[in-house]
Amino acid sequence: MIDILLLEDNPLDAELLSRELHRAEVRFTIQRVETELAFRTRLTTEPLPDVILADYHLPSFDGRAALQIARDLVPQIPFLFVSGSIGEEQAVDALRAGANDYILKDRPSRLPSAIERCIEDRRRNEARLRAESRFRLAASATRDVIWELDLETLQLEVSEPLRSEWGHERLSGLDQQWWLAQIHPDDRERVVSALGNCLASPAKHLVIEYRFQRGNGTFGHALDRMTVVRLADGTPFQIVGAMQDVTARKEAENALAEAQRMAKIGRWSIDLNSNEIDWSEEVYRILGRAVGTPPSFEAMIQAAHPDDRDAVMAVVWVPPSREPIETRIRIVRPDGSIRIVQSCFRYVFDQGKATRRIGTLQDVTEIVGAEETIRTLRLQAEIILDHAGDGIIAVDRDGLVTRINRAASQMLGTSPAEVVNQARLHDAFHYMQPDGTPYSESECPIMRCLFEGRAGSGDEVFWRKDRTPVYVHYTVSPIDVDGLVITIQDMTERLRLQRQLEQSERVSELGRVAATIAHEFNNVLMGAQPFADQIRKRAQNPQIIEWAGRILDAIKRGRAVTQEILAASRSSPTVPELVDVAEWLKSRRDELRELIPSGIELHFDLEELLYVSCDLLQLQQVITNLVINARDALPKGGRIEIRAWRSDGGIRIEIADNGTGIRPDVLPNIFEPLYTTKAHGTGLGLAVVRQLIERSGGAVTAESELGRGSTFIIMFPEENADIASA
Repeated sequence: MIDILLLEDNPLDAELLSRELHRAEVRFTIQRVETELAFRTRLTTEPLPDVILADYHLPSFDGRAALQIARDLVPQIPFLFVSGSIGEEQAVDALRAGANDYILKDRPSRLPSAIERCIEDRRRNEARLRAESRFRLAASATRDVIWELDLETLQLEVSEPLRSEWGHERLSGLDQQWWLAQIHPDDRERVVSALGNCLASPAKHLVIEYRFQRGNGTFGHALDRMTVVRLADGTPFQIVGAMQDVTARKEAENALAEAQRMAKIGRWSIDLNSNEIDWSEEVYRILGRAVGTPPSFEAMIQAAHPDDRDAVMAVVWVPPSREPIETRIRIVRPDGSIRIVQSCFRYVFDQGKATRRIGTLQDVTEIVGAEETIRTLRLQAEIILDHAGDGIIAVDRDGLVTRINRAASQMLGTSPAEVVNQARLHDAFHYMQPDGTPYSESECPIMRCLFEGRAGSGDEVFWRKDRTPVYVHYTVSPIDVDGLVITIQDMTERLRLQRQLEQSERVSELGRVAATIAHEFNNVLMGAQPFADQIRKRAQNPQIIEWAGRILDAIKRGRAVTQEILAASRSSPTVPELVDVAEWLKSRRDELRELIPSGIELHFDLEELLYVSCDLLQLQQVITNLVINARDALPKGGRIEIRAWRSDGGIRIEIADNGTGIRPDVLPNIFEPLYTTKAHGTGLGLAVVRQLIERSGGAVTAESELGRGSTFIIMFPEENADIASA
């Protein structure tokens, strides 16, 4: 079923298009919209449509603008113009702008096929993107050569191990012919035949071994695990493979087989002319039979587990070759016990004719059990590592990241593909001091633990990919091989709560002394004020009058400071009310302009209907304070912006300036009481701002960059607009 979104103002034209689709037996649903608002709303509502059809000319909204909106919001959805008046030049322009096709209304017969083609193109592209994503992830996590062959272009992409493991310097501009040329001539036909059979069948996977040429001209053994990527109709369009260098394994296997033959462990042979069979005493022991019992081919077949006899027979009829043949099956002993055995044999040729099979039989039950245990333990270790709550990072002796678990990736805002074997720990996460100054390796305690091969722990600041700090407690443990394992715990929230507690304690302490200070200080000021008033009224000397005025101004400033201290220390009642902050900010536009000089621009960018619950008098105090701070940061003029919109389920208000900015070492402390960098500041303004916002259930933070300006961010929970209108 195809879900169609139709941007069309004429219901009759919409009906004609529907008839054409029904005539072509297309299964579809269609929703018609006429306005930009309805169009945007549908493109942001799940489930999204499968295809967009749009008229080019509309009374209040044109198709070109609709195309731009669609490309911004849902670039993956096909967009087709269906118009009766689009010219050739406009059509070409629309295709260049991102439209997938255009259909003339007087020739609608091409519409069904055009829709189906666009949807199929989208599916093909999504499949390609998924394959590319798998390729990149696999290529960064293994020493195998990860390769990808496009079956349409026959272009070949390969990963770095083709250079590091196989010695080929050329990694780009490769194709299928280059790959086939590297396969040993004796293996080439076999590989091509196996791959052709796989593509012609519904099979998705092919595992094959062959010899592959190295950069120096020698050949190594490769185990290639291939996956065929198919479209929805089963058509193959891509092959992704992982080619593993198994040369060392093959050599070890050959040496092991030779050692087994020399030690006469489980030796057996079959004369292909007479079908006579011979086996050693070890074979008797493995099969659980009495030594001396006449050996026979039938006895070996009967010893196989019933479910494995077909596999045994398949090996029996393998055509003669000079390559060794291995198989692993279960056998059932006469006492009913089940063992796992591995057989390795090869043909013996006489004048080019196979005359005998000779091989070994080994009981590998314990080995298989150990392998399964190792796989289980490894899987469990991987699961534990990936689901650990603490971040875990492993580095080699050069500090290169060799492993990072999910918790560390999330904590540091990165992914394993970006850092594993790609970046050094210090360069990626620990390159800067908390104040923004460079952090040299010689000063880094973690790197010292690495260089000295010792354990350690402490508190440090790491840096996320987006260059925001994360405060961590780290523990360093050397590992047997050269390198370290670093465990990190995110201390950001704990430090935030600790600072909040310290601030609360400071505010509480300030409250205990503020009343006494204010009372005594006000008494002094109020006692001095009447005398200063009398001096100014009765004095004849202009200079004395001026001095008296200055005394009164100083008294006024002192009383203002007293009131500010009292405001910061006492919990004045909060009277929340439901308000549209966008409209409220608009109503304060002129009042706020009065606070700034003419050399500073004041701009508003406000969404509509932003309802919050807060104390308006306190909110006015907060906004005024922040605008004044922004003004003070623009001594040579500049720009102040007040913005408000919905964000992350709440209402976000920003007061931003392009002024001098705040130093990184100062920024974490600006909301603390009595902390100020201003020559005549009290250090209470921003402390009061935070206090007032939190009383209304909100939160306030700040971002800043030296020379670029500062932004103060207020977040409130969004209130229900229906309640506001009730």
